[in-house]
Amino acid sequence: MDVARWCSGLFSSRGALMRAFTSLTLEGVSYAFGVHTVLDHIDLHIEPGEIVALLGPSGCGKSTLLRLLAGLTQPARGTIRFGERVVARPGWALPTEQRDLGMVFQDYALWPHMTVAQNVDFPLRMRRVARDERARRVGEALERVGLAAFAARRPAGLSGGQQQRVALARAIVAEPGVLLFDEPLSNLDSELRE
Repeated sequence: MDVARWCSGLFSSRGALMRAFTSLTLEGVSYAFGVHTVLDHIDLHIEPGEIVALLGPSGCGKSTLLRLLAGLTQPARGTIRFGERVVARPGWALPTEQRDLGMVFQDYALWPHMTVAQNVDFPLRMRRVARDERARRVGEALERVGLAAFAARRPAGLSGGQQQRVALARAIVAEPGVLLFDEPLSNLDSELRE
């Protein structure tokens, strides 16, 4: 599968990139669960528009690194920057909602009491986007992931692959500067992955 082409397809509109991404830099980032060090002095720089995949066995720290980038956890050591802006260092982290990022969690993290459209609309409402603009962008995001006909359903009425596509649509609808995926294609069938 051509991941770069697939991701570009999610963000392209009439062939043009909708929004420029932000660079991402980790400098000496470390994290431990008690005495067990999971990440030890990680240095990484990702240029805007680059797509990077983290590969490794279960428990090696991939999801922990994504949680640090998302602001759900603070590093024990080191600094994380989005562009020139420091978003995390020991003892301090910029709140997740102020990081201009989208994330697809491994377990989707959909709100069961909301419809598909409401789940996708949530990041736009948090950014105070006007109602008409939100409706347009939610429709476009659902169309991109092939779920426009499911807008009124609740997550419990969807298959696992459909729920994952809702999470994808929610992550891309706000056109974030940084987009994080934790195994975003794992529950999609092979035809949809292609």
